[in-house]
Amino acid sequence: GGSYLAANLAIVFSQLGQRTLLIDANLRQPRQHSIFKLGQKQGLSDIIAGRAELSAITKVETFNDLSILGAGTIPPNPQELLNNPAFTEIMAGVIGQYDIVLVDTAPASMTADAQAAVSRCGGTLIVSKLNQTSLANLNDVREQINLTGAKVVAAVVNDF
Repeated sequence: GGSYLAANLAIVFSQLGQRTLLIDANLRQPRQHSIFKLGQKQGLSDIIAGRAELSAITKVETFNDLSILGAGTIPPNPQELLNNPAFTEIMAGVIGQYDIVLVDTAPASMTADAQAAVSRCGGTLIVSKLNQTSLANLNDVREQINLTGAKVVAAVVNDF
């Protein structure tokens, strides 16, 4: 449910008049392209690998201030790509162009991809599933995030 939460947050921010960019950094099982019916095309992984430019960002026409950067080609090495200095450069570039930048990641409890992405963000929102995510698991994720230097700004319990 984290991808749907990220999509809905992006929509809300855009409806509030904030220039919003949603980046799908889930390079294992990306969802944003299907949620917004964007189709598969170049995206984040392609930009990091040097095969595309920021022009891969898609403006969502039904929302005035919403743009999406899809995950792009699913790579064999997601964590390596997210640790690449090019990802840091991408984040630095888009933060100056948008009021709000949201980054959707793979589940933090399953891979270290989320920590690689979070380390380039100032804060993170932890999403857990009602009656399925253990408190111990949440504490582990929080500790991993703290090691990146990012702050946990909120937590959501989801039943989706």
